[in-house]
Amino acid sequence: MKTFGIVLLMGLGLTAYFYGISVCKGAQLMRVEKKQAILSLLFAIAWFVITLSAGYGLAALLLHMDITDRTYPINSILCVLVFALIAIRMFFAAIRQTPVKEERLDEAFVKEAVRFCLSVGISVFLAGFALGLLEISYTLLLCCVALLPILGILAGLRVGYFYGYWQRVWAYVVGGLLMLAGNISLICGLF
Repeated sequence: MKTFGIVLLMGLGLTAYFYGISVCKGAQLMRVEKKQAILSLLFAIAWFVITLSAGYGLAALLLHMDITDRTYPINSILCVLVFALIAIRMFFAAIRQTPVKEERLDEAFVKEAVRFCLSVGISVFLAGFALGLLEISYTLLLCCVALLPILGILAGLRVGYFYGYWQRVWAYVVGGLLMLAGNISLICGLF
């Protein structure tokens, strides 16, 4: 049950982070056609599953080759480091507050969605790798780290479209705090 809590905290942290990014994208949308939205959503789901699977597969390969030793907490320490780096990235994004030109752009929505997925895919890959080192169930990872953030992205696009991007800093901070809470929980489990 503790494993579920850790994975859920990490998944919610990524969800908040992706929400913050997608709020900015939503604030710039001119309009979205249903066909484009469905294509973009399917691409995002496929991309997140692929990147999560690649990270998880790399971790499984390292475990299978006995490159990482299961008797020492090195796998947990690597997991903590990876999520600490993602949390630090979120805090820097909150502090930096790069300005967003809140202007309705009539660019292709699918092209923007692809750019967005490619930019956040590294976080999903690293999450899959880190949690794969802990030999956590792939199904649990799929739900919490790949599919849950999709809901955050959809909510962020909608909120950004109607209300602007003012809450993105809070999303970054909350995401970083959730990641740190997951790390603390993982560290407490080591001792």
